[in-house]
Amino acid sequence: MKEKQWSQKILNYLSFSKAQLAPLCAPTDRFLITEEMAQRCGLKPEVEVMCGASDGCLAAYAGYISTGIRNSLTIGTSAAVRKVSETTVFDDQKQNFCYYLQDDLYVVGAPSNNGGCVLAWAKETLSEDPDGFYHYLPQVMEESPIGSNGLRFFPYLNGERAPFWTNEITGGFSGLTLKHNRSDMLRAVIEGILMNIDLLKQMAQLEGAVTVSGGFFQTKLLGQMTADVLGLTCYLSDENEPIFGLYDLYKSSVVRQDQPAEKFVPDPQNQALYQELATTYFQA
Repeated sequence: MKEKQWSQKILNYLSFSKAQLAPLCAPTDRFLITEEMAQRCGLKPEVEVMCGASDGCLAAYAGYISTGIRNSLTIGTSAAVRKVSETTVFDDQKQNFCYYLQDDLYVVGAPSNNGGCVLAWAKETLSEDPDGFYHYLPQVMEESPIGSNGLRFFPYLNGERAPFWTNEITGGFSGLTLKHNRSDMLRAVIEGILMNIDLLKQMAQLEGAVTVSGGFFQTKLLGQMTADVLGLTCYLSDENEPIFGLYDLYKSSVVRQDQPAEKFVPDPQNQALYQELATTYFQA
């Protein structure tokens, strides 16, 4: 990453040559579209193509540019916590990623396979009314207290990246008894997802506020639960989405301090309960 070249050591290990790989370029590099692609796409030959970056990096960058907040959380199908950094950050345990965005700007974080895909599974499998799931979710949460009456859920239905890095790990309920009901199970699923993300937050050493994005936050209830579990104020805005990050990267936008559309502040009482629960959550 320092030399912005393919690693010769890794190439040698894999018996690859640089000629077999694509030429490297920066996310902000631009070039004219090829004549063939212009014709196929119905575009003019003077159209420029910019290399760009991944959706996660761009979501983090978008939140940073629009609010000045370096920390971000995306919960879509999968999930990741990220931090915009002016220096590279590497973990000896190889838990984090570190993406180059431009000179003196990197996106550091930790990823999970288990975000919205687990909630979608619960909606279809455990909900009495999958079509009205989000409408009835506040009522479901009222029927089960924080901690789900002692029921815990390990959300590793899709294997897991950090900190396990294996497809062999599986998920499931822990402490399930005859006293538990559907509401307990649904609350436990959501708490398990967020408790796992809290582990990622600790790996990425997120402190202070965080911008949030992704389909998970389509209801205010889940935004508030996220703030309570993580103990961080969460800012939700349309401008946290990747397309805005791409636009800001293209335009070389400067950091602004826009007021996000919604803010979720941790409830002190709920936060304290979740912090106590988190100390032993995955030890059951």
